[in-house]
Amino acid sequence: MPDATHTDGVADLLGVVRAIARLNGHLEARLHDLGLTPRQAHVLREVAASERPLTATGIGESLGLDRGHLSRMVAHLEKAGLITRAGPKEIPRTRPIAATERGRNVAADADRRADEEATEWLERLSPDRRPAFAAALSEVAACLDHIAPPAPRRGHSLRPMAPGDNGWLLELHARVYVRGFGWAPEFEGRAAELLAKFLLGEDDHRAGWIAHRHPTRLGGCFVLPKGGGAMQLHCMAVDPAHHGRGIGRSLLDAAVSHARATGHDRMDLRTFDCLGAARRLYAAAGFQLVSSSRDHGHSFVRDAVEENWSIPLKGGVQATA
Repeated sequence: MPDATHTDGVADLLGVVRAIARLNGHLEARLHDLGLTPRQAHVLREVAASERPLTATGIGESLGLDRGHLSRMVAHLEKAGLITRAGPKEIPRTRPIAATERGRNVAADADRRADEEATEWLERLSPDRRPAFAAALSEVAACLDHIAPPAPRRGHSLRPMAPGDNGWLLELHARVYVRGFGWAPEFEGRAAELLAKFLLGEDDHRAGWIAHRHPTRLGGCFVLPKGGGAMQLHCMAVDPAHHGRGIGRSLLDAAVSHARATGHDRMDLRTFDCLGAARRLYAAAGFQLVSSSRDHGHSFVRDAVEENWSIPLKGGVQATA
């Protein structure tokens, strides 16, 4: 049986929740002629305040919003002309989202109306009670930040590549790069060649991994020795529906750890300057850009600079003769 202190705490917390719900209801009435709910206004404010485009994945994790609910809100804001989405429609969770000029103006108007509503509530208190009330609100906010559970974040695991994974990884590359980014079908053929080299190879140091949340495959990559003490990373990709969950970093860390454990001096990889998220991931993991070229000879991607990145594996087990 809960003690009285615990029961009182629950009642007080639920009282705060109900008071916030009442405030939210009044705010909804103020925002009605803007065509926004308070939660839609919150999403719009997040986008409008950002100095760079956001993604639906990033917004959802920042605000702790359900994916389906957020998708409907983003679609509503886009239809209302308050935001724009760039990039391939086939991968909506990673399309850059930015506020239009009208969206920024509406966000500022919504903020003003929210301030007016809060001010009217506070004015119902006598001036001598407001400082204590403000201090109490600050304490409640700090406590809620401390006790509130984090936004749900689905976990994942890594396993070695198994029969059937090569075909899935090839299909993922076609979906992301050929259908998503509009690269020529030649790219799918090039990826198939690399996957065949991995599948048919005999080098004991080759290895591949699949990120999964059983039974769903989320991403994958593999590595092949390239000579000169280097290991090469190949075909790393993450299903766009699961971007922003640390899956790419998990795969990259596994590849680097394997290269170090097998005595390689460095790990190399190849990418293109148009793949900004991948480049940021590599830089954050310690890779450095070592060379770049527009004359890369690949017809599957035009107007892009091919880049070679590398990370030294100091402290690893040295290869023996």
